[in-house]
Amino acid sequence: RHSIFLSPFSIVKSIGLSFIQLISLLVTFPIAWPSIFVAIFQVGGAITVLGQHFVNLKCMIPSESYTDADVFYGIALAWGVAPPLLLLACVTTWHVVDKCMPCFEVSDLTMKMKTSCVALLYLLWPSLSSQTFSLFACRSVCDDNVSYLRADLDEVCWHDRHLYYALTLGLPMLIGYVVGLPLLAFWRVRAMHQKR
Repeated sequence: RHSIFLSPFSIVKSIGLSFIQLISLLVTFPIAWPSIFVAIFQVGGAITVLGQHFVNLKCMIPSESYTDADVFYGIALAWGVAPPLLLLACVTTWHVVDKCMPCFEVSDLTMKMKTSCVALLYLLWPSLSSQTFSLFACRSVCDDNVSYLRADLDEVCWHDRHLYYALTLGLPMLIGYVVGLPLLAFWRVRAMHQKR
């Protein structure tokens, strides 16, 4: 039986990771942060979401073929399907290590797979939340009644393509990832406490 109590080092590590994830989310708010705060937020974000800070996919896709909105929706779709695929890859990797690498003896395979999947989702959650909220991030230009997508000011919000992506991708991500993952974690922790 595994103890649900964590060592002081594990608690400090968890608090530190949570703090870094939080400051990486703060830069996405439409606030005129002082430059020193933006630098701190970017360093924190680089620790947890390296790919977003080192590779700008918009620069890799020819601008004459695709608009900023096309690239934005493609990235959002990739974020929408990434967590299940990454979890599958994580579980598969553990099985491959266990079955195909005799030099590594894996004890308690199920616990290691669960721990790896939880850690992976924990590190992905800030980026998933940020990407989900960016699907709903709209602003008005010149104080008119029409709002436009922040990622591409040529894309009208809540009409045609944006409405389709907001309802079929943004809403499921909001329910499943942004709200669902913390609720699932709360339910599991509560169930563990009740078993004591």
